[in-house]
Amino acid sequence: MAKVSSGYRKFKELLPHLILRGPSLRARESLYAACVRNVMLYGRENRAVKEEDIRRLISTEMTMITWMCTAFLNARPREGREAKIGIEELRGWMGLECIDVVMRMGRLTLFEDVRNMETGNCVWEVRSMNVKGWAA
Repeated sequence: MAKVSSGYRKFKELLPHLILRGPSLRARESLYAACVRNVMLYGRENRAVKEEDIRRLISTEMTMITWMCTAFLNARPREGREAKIGIEELRGWMGLECIDVVMRMGRLTLFEDVRNMETGNCVWEVRSMNVKGWAA
């Protein structure tokens, strides 16, 4: 899937900024969401996506989040860090939703935009078209 590799390339390009010790996790999340996640989700609102592609997006995003948070966790003091931290907890720290949820929300937004179009619009005309032999 080209979008995953494009997103990973963008992540590698921004990696020095995403693993710096200075910025907070929220600042990293903002940069990640604006630059990397948008590249991976570009055009997904109006295309069919296979389950395999969704799993690949989720897996890639989990890797990236783990990488960003590892730099943050390594900068913290050592005491009390023996327990493993799950990906959902890392997402919560950064304020990120799972990428498949974001993709579904984008599709619903597109659907709402089409549904709320005014009459006379070309999309509205196609939606209200009657086709012979088609039972609604």
